[in-house]
Amino acid sequence: MTTGSWLNYDGLYLQYGVTKAVPEQGGDYVMYGPWRSLEVLISLGAASFSNPANANNLSALPSSFQGTVASQTTAANTGILSYTTFFPLQPTAPVNAATAGGIITIVNPQLMISQIDFECLTDATATGSATGINGVGLVVALPANGANPPSWAAVTPITNAGRHLLGAVVNAKMAKGKHYTFYADGTAFGTSSPPTAGDWMGTVTTGYQIPLTTNSTSYLPGGIPNNAYLNCYTTGSAQYTGTTEGGLMLFSAKYRQMYTINDANQV
Repeated sequence: MTTGSWLNYDGLYLQYGVTKAVPEQGGDYVMYGPWRSLEVLISLGAASFSNPANANNLSALPSSFQGTVASQTTAANTGILSYTTFFPLQPTAPVNAATAGGIITIVNPQLMISQIDFECLTDATATGSATGINGVGLVVALPANGANPPSWAAVTPITNAGRHLLGAVVNAKMAKGKHYTFYADGTAFGTSSPPTAGDWMGTVTTGYQIPLTTNSTSYLPGGIPNNAYLNCYTTGSAQYTGTTEGGLMLFSAKYRQMYTINDANQV
């Protein structure tokens, strides 16, 4: 248990007291047709969106990921960007080609990412050792498992930790007005040379569809998680905690899900 929050034994995260007053910075929106857009603000350092100023601040990003609740500190924690915005996961094997008979068969839900955008709303200012962000990743809350308490874990499979949707971005790439766009085949566009795309955006996987989630535990309904939180932490083994350190970025993902009308065969 930490001040203002609690991770239930069933893996449900709760906030209470002043923590509940901290504004959420993410949202998932309907676009035209079947597409959805997930957006979340990334505040490198502490930020306030309230009046009076400096009330109910967002905390600075941690400098490392820590999934064990009892070991978490202000510098080592989950780095979750929003507790009300979830990114869906692929609970069954993705369908990438036609099978026997030349028929491509879609029985279970399919999740496809079309585009990732990263926009710099302000400059990234660092007077200490923080060199940028590690990327944007995905984490899940795991319920208690026997004698093991509930904890947080990175979504698997993943090759580069914390970089599911976006790769590392150094301070020099986070200047006000810069905008980077990444497509599902790993193609990237933007000011100067763009940062590295995320593992699930063509650098490790290929194509629209994200891989089958492999965080398997019998203590989760269905055995695997079906959604995840977005997270981010800094590089350089330091936070943006200096008097004039910080920066505000906007991350967005355009995605869609395909479903079958044969509900009897869905899992």
